[in-house]
Amino acid sequence: MKGILICFAWAAISCNNPETMTEQNEIALQPLSPYSYEFADPRDSSGHAKNRNDYYFTNSAPDDDSSLVAGLQKELDGKMATGKDFNLHSVYIYRESSQLNASFKGTGDDLKGVHDNDLIAYFRSKNGVTDIFYLIKNGNIVYDALEHKALENPVEFD
Repeated sequence: MKGILICFAWAAISCNNPETMTEQNEIALQPLSPYSYEFADPRDSSGHAKNRNDYYFTNSAPDDDSSLVAGLQKELDGKMATGKDFNLHSVYIYRESSQLNASFKGTGDDLKGVHDNDLIAYFRSKNGVTDIFYLIKNGNIVYDALEHKALENPVEFD
C-alpha cells in the first residue's frame, strides 16, 4: 500500500511539474513560403498604414487545446514584436503536410481557402494588441484562446 501511495505521489508531481509541462507545450514553427507579406491597409486613404501576414507550419502541434495554446503563445511572443508597426498583423499556422512544408513555394493566394483543413491557428494583433487568437480544426474555429473557451457551435474560418 505504501508503494502505491509513493507511485501515485510521484506521478502527480511529474504531471504537474512545470518543466515537464513546458516540454509538452513546445512547438517549433517553421516559415512557410511566403513567410511574410506586407501590404497597404485598404481602409487607410493616406497609403501609409500597413498590414502584415506571416505564414508558418509545424509538425509538433499537441492535440489538446490548452497545450497547443500555451505552445503557440510561447512561440508567437518573439515573432510578434514587429506587430506594433502594423495596423493588422496576422499569423497563419498550418500543420505540416505533403504540400505544406519547407519546399512549398506558393503565395498567400495559394494558401487562402485552399488549405483550410491544414490550418490549426490564426492569431491577429491590431495596432500591437492581440485581438484574435483562434484554434482551428478541419477549417472551423473550435477554440477562442483569448476567452479560454471552446466554441459550442464551431464556425467556418474565413
